Amino acid sequence: MDAMEIRKAVEQGKPVDIGALCDCIENLTKALAQADKTIADLTKKIEELSKSNRLDQPYSVSAFERAQALAAAKNGKKPKRSKNSTTKPGRKLNLSKLQAAIRTEQVLPAGLPKDECVLSHTRPVWRLEENKAVIVAYEVWVHKKTKTYGKIPGVIGRGGFGIEFILAVAYQVYTLGLSMDKVVLLTQFFQKLKIGKSQIDAMLNQLAKHLEGEFDTLCSLAANSMILHADETSWSIHSVWALLSEKARIVLHGVHKDGSTLETILDPKTFGGLVNSDDAAVYGRFSKTQKCWAHLLRKAIRICLLAPDEKRYVTLRDGLYDIYRSAKKLKEDRRFSDDGRHNAMIDLQNKLYALIEPECENHFGKSYEGVLEDYRLLLNELLKLNADDALFTFVTTADAVRPNGTKMPASGNNNESERSLRNPAMARDTDRASKTIPGAKRRTIIVSTIESLRCFVKAFTLESITNEFLSWQANGLSCFSRELNKIKDAIRLTGILGKLYPTP
Repeated sequence: MDAMEIRKAVEQGKPVDIGALCDCIENLTKALAQADKTIADLTKKIEELSKSNRLDQPYSVSAFERAQALAAAKNGKKPKRSKNSTTKPGRKLNLSKLQAAIRTEQVLPAGLPKDECVLSHTRPVWRLEENKAVIVAYEVWVHKKTKTYGKIPGVIGRGGFGIEFILAVAYQVYTLGLSMDKVVLLTQFFQKLKIGKSQIDAMLNQLAKHLEGEFDTLCSLAANSMILHADETSWSIHSVWALLSEKARIVLHGVHKDGSTLETILDPKTFGGLVNSDDAAVYGRFSKTQKCWAHLLRKAIRICLLAPDEKRYVTLRDGLYDIYRSAKKLKEDRRFSDDGRHNAMIDLQNKLYALIEPECENHFGKSYEGVLEDYRLLLNELLKLNADDALFTFVTTADAVRPNGTKMPASGNNNESERSLRNPAMARDTDRASKTIPGAKRRTIIVSTIESLRCFVKAFTLESITNEFLSWQANGLSCFSRELNKIKDAIRLTGILGKLYPTP
């Protein structure tokens, strides 16, 4: 019996076993003796620890570094630098930057007199001038009544690099496909400026955040285009999709390769332009399409290489080449009127039908293996595309004019979008693609904006796109918004990034 059972028996008036009572008392006595011994041992340890030497001041990394610096000064040596030191090499304080500035410029609030403003602060900014990295000190003034600050031209937020510097870095990372390590080396080699990978990452984040509001405008321009080339390929995260028109060049990274993704930007019910693509089912719902002849010709060439002695394969290949060359000549021949060109296009459709119709009848309803099956499938694909008016649409479609005045021709192949996917495919194969959705989103915004500027500037150079960005800040309106405002009853898309990259 334990103590609780003995108490319960006494309260109920039951007899208590004297032997059990003695056993309980003995057990409690042993437990108490063990507890007294434990308390004595702990008390002894506490007394020993209390006799140890204490520091004169609380220990910290900074106190340790000051002690090291003091000891080194006494010995005439240079103190060692801690990895956690706030004065790392390359991390210059504003005072040292201001001392290295080549000039000082005043930045006043727009439209406000200087005598009503006071100097707020001076900010050093790295700029690229004549391909050299220089520091310019900007005196930012603030209006006393309205608290309006002057805006430094070509500087995003509170960044320490000019927009031309950030664009140069973004072009090297995303367009040229260079790693951040190589960009660091190139900047140090050409501009004699040592920057870190973390600074490059911060620049790209600043640029993407600054351009995020323009992405809906770019998608709206694509939705109002006359000609649009579309293609997709696998990527590190889902897929990468290229949608290139005469007004915008959108490259989506890390999105799903399905109809809902395409419909987010191009709704088949409202898009009235020409969609130039391969024969994937996702493009089958548009009213005006042009299928890629290069894909069909490559299939015919492959069949001939696998069975070079089969004459009917060679006949099909040569016939397709002849018809495609004739279609290209018809497209470029300015002697035809619209009706005459349309009639000549119908003659090409009849010529293609005459080439494939006898073979289609011979293989109708049959199924084979190997090369013969590939041949039968190609015949069926040609027959279907010819019946859907999807092979010669480019012949009667007028060329589109880009905002910079150049022409985007309606072509019979989809090489435009295939070339734009080479860099993302190389980044995927060399493990330099984004591994996260935020990284894919950042890449989408920056690449789409920079690539779309090709349609607006006459010469795609760092100087031209920098001047374009500076004009946005001065005018308060981007070239994309101005172009969209010119379109009567334009389709305007909103919230595209939220639909493509939903927040979990």
